[in-house]
Amino acid sequence: MELISIDLSRNYSPRKIVNVSATFYYDSNVFWCFFRGFRGILHHFCIKTQLRLRSNELISKSKRIYEKPFDSEDRYMACGFELEEKKIYFAKGDPEVILKMCQNYITVSGIEKKMELEFEWSINAKTYTINRGGDVTLALAYNSSHSETAPLHYTFLCLLQLENPVKPGVPDVVKTLKEGGIRPLILTGDRPETALKISGEIGIENKAGYCLSGKSMTQMNLSEVARQSDYVSVFARLLPSQKGVLIMLLQERSNVVAMVGDGANDTLALKVADVGISFVENSSPLAKRVSKILINELADLLTLVQSAKRIRWRVKYLMLFRGMILLSMFLILYAWMLI
Repeated sequence: MELISIDLSRNYSPRKIVNVSATFYYDSNVFWCFFRGFRGILHHFCIKTQLRLRSNELISKSKRIYEKPFDSEDRYMACGFELEEKKIYFAKGDPEVILKMCQNYITVSGIEKKMELEFEWSINAKTYTINRGGDVTLALAYNSSHSETAPLHYTFLCLLQLENPVKPGVPDVVKTLKEGGIRPLILTGDRPETALKISGEIGIENKAGYCLSGKSMTQMNLSEVARQSDYVSVFARLLPSQKGVLIMLLQERSNVVAMVGDGANDTLALKVADVGISFVENSSPLAKRVSKILINELADLLTLVQSAKRIRWRVKYLMLFRGMILLSMFLILYAWMLI
């Protein structure tokens, strides 16, 4: 059977900030460092909230002193700046991870309080509600310190809601793939609620009615994961290594697997798949390097699949023609020997 695995990304659903939940205390100095650290996300926030920053003045005063790139294993990124002899560190990532890193939180009035169980529950409840609606959540935290090293603990700042609409045309692509006998799957690091919502919107049938998470897979035998992959089409909260393992399990069950991904966390899956597919734009250098095919947009998959089918039929006809020629030569030789 032919399978195509899709990782949710901005190539299928552009993500933009639509809401700032929980608490947010605005300070121009702190916020500008945030802006420099996480430029793309917070640029949309500035537009949404109509905040004006003293950018030129603060750029000359701030200096980046620390940076931790996003890692799919620990699901957060961090950076640090020196501003007027004061060091400020920031973290952005999965709300579940950021909450565990925070010992305090900031109220709307700017008062710093000790982290409370009730506050954690409220953030987790908001996160679940947002993800269940198909949107994505990010948590922001900061630490103001004079330490030369990155802090171990932060102060919770706010919860961001990123709108996650499906791009026009994606459901049509999925529908055409299914009509062509190709089974689409979702392999993503997003939360299960988000993955299930998006899968329903783009038309990926999930016979099981549930999705397998990376945490569940670690508690299962590989044979059981492989067995459930026959009817489970949505896999969420996957680590990069788990995406690769899952594709290899699918291949062991006599499936030809194509992987579509654009992030560095998709590198292993793109490499082990029979066909790794990434995008000319909006793809990480690593994803482009290991991919066998680069496309401009998801709709190009249809052209790719049609071309592959034509080539396959031509190869079959050539093999058949070659077999007929060999058989004819054998029969002629055998008849000549009888004479």
